[in-house]
Amino acid sequence: MSDKLIYQGVSTPHDGILRLPEPPPWRQFTDEARRERGMKYHPRTEEIELVNAALYLRRPLLVTGKPGTGKSSLAY
Repeated sequence: MSDKLIYQGVSTPHDGILRLPEPPPWRQFTDEARRERGMKYHPRTEEIELVNAALYLRRPLLVTGKPGTGKSSLAY
């Protein structure tokens, strides 16, 4: 396989993550940025109930929808 690839599909760890360029400034992963992103989303009562049911039952919850409907914000 090419040594240019970071993920090579083998079961051994890789060390190529340091070769990646810095993420763009609009893509922040700080705790503050995550909180702000989650605070912009206002879930409906039904969504709150579904998330809590998944948590109480310790089951995964598949969230689907069109782009921009708040799936990622719900996850935050």
